[in-house]
Amino acid sequence: MPLDPLTTDPDLQRLIAGSVFVGSVVVAFIFYFVMRFISRTRGDWRTLRLAHAITRSISRTGAVFLIVAGWLLGLLIWPGAEEWHQDLGHAGTVALILIGARALVKIFGAVADWYSENWTASTLTHLDDRMLPVVRRVVPITVYGLGFLVALDTLGVSISPLLGGLGITGLAVALGLQPTLNNFFAGTNILSEGAFSD
Repeated sequence: MPLDPLTTDPDLQRLIAGSVFVGSVVVAFIFYFVMRFISRTRGDWRTLRLAHAITRSISRTGAVFLIVAGWLLGLLIWPGAEEWHQDLGHAGTVALILIGARALVKIFGAVADWYSENWTASTLTHLDDRMLPVVRRVVPITVYGLGFLVALDTLGVSISPLLGGLGITGLAVALGLQPTLNNFFAGTNILSEGAFSD
């Protein structure tokens, strides 16, 4: 049975890997400029403005994602890299997870900006004006924390003890901050009920 020329000819493998490298950069630039073009078109609808904000926010991160994915694929095709396949796979997966977490944070930031520009003035209460900055601080920390835990799990690090330790630490912090948290939630309840007005 004849061998596949792709697996035996190192020059052909280098050519394909180089084409994947260059192709990923070209596709990333095309993606970036198409997203920027879409985000520059103007529309009157609020939902259309949201779509423009999201495309503008992910244009750069999406391009980096495409470049990293292409370079990872090219390195896996490169001749002589067979012994590095597992390490390259882990490193590339971790990089793609962290880039994906960054993209989620950027999308959330774009949605929060759009909401504060278009809807906070028209709501009857000021709860969203006061809670949005708090949410904008908490969501990125949560997304990056989850991305970090998934990356550790991908690398083969057992995150069960870490999650247990975080749970016990969270319980200890919650008990220590019980008066502060009680006041925070009571203030949130007062703001949501509209008991006080400006």
